[in-house]
Amino acid sequence: MSNKEVLSNLKSAIKPLFGKIDTNELFSLDEMVAPKLITILYWLLLFLAIGSGFGAIFEGDVFYGLFLMASISIGGRIACELMIVIFRINETLHEINKREKGSSPVSVVVSPTGDIEQTSGDDENE
Repeated sequence: MSNKEVLSNLKSAIKPLFGKIDTNELFSLDEMVAPKLITILYWLLLFLAIGSGFGAIFEGDVFYGLFLMASISIGGRIACELMIVIFRINETLHEINKREKGSSPVSVVVSPTGDIEQTSGDDENE
């Protein structure tokens, strides 16, 4: 395989990754980058857990090595998931906000007996 073929294969493999990046979204802060970075952080923590665990195992402390692998990987996973949840809440709130801008205002009144009355914002003006 020649260098030109390798380079063309590499370009065709990388193109879908960079084709998805829109510079307008990148510089306007509409798209969150942190969730992608958190995913990378999780993988780094996973490799750290495995490396630390094997390091302790090769030093002769098998149980401590297994404990390190389990605790770092589980603790890192939980921490990264909590950070992702915060960003998903943000995304959901943005979706709700977009939906609310396009809909008509409706207020729902629930009486103490459980009856639901819906009134439109137009009824209040009459």
